[in-house]
Amino acid sequence: MPSECLSSDTGCTSCTSQLCGCRPIKEKHIVVPGVLSVVTQLAPPNLTTQSTSNQPRSSRHHSHQQTITIQSPSPLTDITRLRVRPQPHYCLYPGARFEGSQKSGLNSYEVAVTLTDIDLGSSHLCGYLSIKGLTDDYPELTTYFDADVIGEQYGFRTENWGATEADDITHWNRFPAFRHVRSEMKRPRLTIPDRDRGAVFMRWKEKFLVPDHRVQDINGASFAGFYYVCIDFNPPAPSPATSSSRRREPSPRPGPVNPTMSGFYYHKNFEPYQQLSLSYVPERYTSAFEFR
Repeated sequence: MPSECLSSDTGCTSCTSQLCGCRPIKEKHIVVPGVLSVVTQLAPPNLTTQSTSNQPRSSRHHSHQQTITIQSPSPLTDITRLRVRPQPHYCLYPGARFEGSQKSGLNSYEVAVTLTDIDLGSSHLCGYLSIKGLTDDYPELTTYFDADVIGEQYGFRTENWGATEADDITHWNRFPAFRHVRSEMKRPRLTIPDRDRGAVFMRWKEKFLVPDHRVQDINGASFAGFYYVCIDFNPPAPSPATSSSRRREPSPRPGPVNPTMSGFYYHKNFEPYQQLSLSYVPERYTSAFEFR
């Protein structure tokens, strides 16, 4: 219920609202906490007020003036209305999960990626990468990574971590979706216009180990390099297997294909083309949490 008070000529008699200044005029405050305040003021005869009525000036002393004031949200208490929520893009949203494997030589390791924040307007993305069975000391390794999304702000040229332009082109060419954007690249950084192409290219840089960020050296593993990554929202459907039988059964109608995430790890001192192959895990429900 809104709080209510009535001021008189001698001051406020029962008001507990901070909006009342105990002014010596007759006014009635109706306060809806956190939303708006409605101030109904009864103008005394010696107070000039504005009125939209066509009445003569002599009769305006008996008119009423209503003022509706909408309070601005406080940055300290009203976080919900002030915070700009991330805009999802296909399967890219906070909490999205991808599962699959990473191949290194003849070995294959189980990998899961969870995205935590998406800001395509700033060409940024971040999340956690977990890999199982890579080392004996750490049965499961989880690292936090930052990603630069390729577009007008970040180009296909890495210019960091020991990668040359030839290394970049060699790795990007391994993504089928890259051949559709090669003609759009602009030098010197090989940028492309920001628009929806059905695929997103990015570079992932692992920052630290989770939960112990102080660990820098791991026997048998390293996150000193980075990943070339492509997320294809419309990957080609797998071709149906051919049957040797003379009688052919009708092939089922192909359903929607999950988006795929593929990548290649690069470090000049490590085995090249360690391939990351993941698929999006659809959620049956969505959830969001906000701490206030």
